[in-house]
Amino acid sequence: MNKQISTDLLEGLDGFEFEERADYLPPSILAKWSPNNKHFRAIQKKLTQVGAKLLVGPRGAGKTHYMRHAYLDCKENKNLPLPLYVSFNHYLRLETYIHETSNAIEIFHAWVLAKIVLACYDDYNIFPFEEITIDDIKNFILDIEKQNYKTEHNKVITSLSIESTQDIIDTCANKQGRKRTVLFFDDAALTLTKEYMVEFFDIFRSIKTSRISPKASVYPGTTQYGPRFHVGQDAEPVMIWQEVDQSDYINFMLELVKERFNNIPQIDTEINQLLIYASFGIPRAYINLVRAYSESNAKTKQSKFNMVIEERCKYLYDEYISIIDKLPQYGVYVKSGWDFFYKIVSDLKEINHINIRKDGVNYKKIVSIGIEDLNTDKIERVISFLIEAGLLY
Repeated sequence: MNKQISTDLLEGLDGFEFEERADYLPPSILAKWSPNNKHFRAIQKKLTQVGAKLLVGPRGAGKTHYMRHAYLDCKENKNLPLPLYVSFNHYLRLETYIHETSNAIEIFHAWVLAKIVLACYDDYNIFPFEEITIDDIKNFILDIEKQNYKTEHNKVITSLSIESTQDIIDTCANKQGRKRTVLFFDDAALTLTKEYMVEFFDIFRSIKTSRISPKASVYPGTTQYGPRFHVGQDAEPVMIWQEVDQSDYINFMLELVKERFNNIPQIDTEINQLLIYASFGIPRAYINLVRAYSESNAKTKQSKFNMVIEERCKYLYDEYISIIDKLPQYGVYVKSGWDFFYKIVSDLKEINHINIRKDGVNYKKIVSIGIEDLNTDKIERVISFLIEAGLLY
């Protein structure tokens, strides 16, 4: 490989090249930094197709980037479906209602629909209600997210329904001359509350029609769909995580950031390859590693690399263990999972050291493992948590 990656600031972009979250990128920069490769185009096609889809990937895999890019593309291209983008990144602000309010699920249900209705108004100036105003919708969302529920908000709760929301969405599509609509539900699985998750996917399943195709970003492993939602039947899962042993993996990762890092100084090609593999197919991890390496004050390339990888390992451990905060009932599974993962890494390291001494120049690194009894409930749960954290593919 003869490509190198530069880490100097791009002139006029105010340091966005080290921004890890697509939420904070201006539309023009997000579009400029989207890779033009087979994998990215395939995901974009899935996001604009008819039918419900679940965009599946661990934290940092690029779910928001894929969704925002598809949304912007649909906005500009009249031949594509009408897009509506809704972020549920304020899920956590509704957590207290489940313990303090008897109608918490009703509030949550209305909050989800209100955010869709507000997107219809903001993007296409459609709001057909007579009994409530758009200010009622805006105030409802703001107050609910501030844990400031008031009885005056009841009129919003009673006015919004799946059917009325579907009608508004179709009205938007008709007004814009589009045959159908895609709903991009970002951060759909961010909540810690199972009851909210189950309700959300009931809404997701119910709002789908021949003209309305919902798409939701979810985590592998811990997303709880509830008994009435069936992955594969109610929605097609779309895995966005790139496999590190694919032939085009290096080029895929380079393509992701070639527009971000366009000047000198440059990272050594060999070090860059190691950073790419250390990111394990997760774009945010790669950006973070590049930033950490470029900002390191260590004197040698080796000491820089060692320091960056050590910090990354600590971060991954903390990120993984934080699943216990999200799902305390599975604490034993999470802790056992880390021991299991550490054993996998140790065994692979030992096997590869033996093989490299034995095979020399013909050596091929082993990165795949086989697991007995993978289909048992306990093992499957342990593995799912490791996958969510981006530790196992």
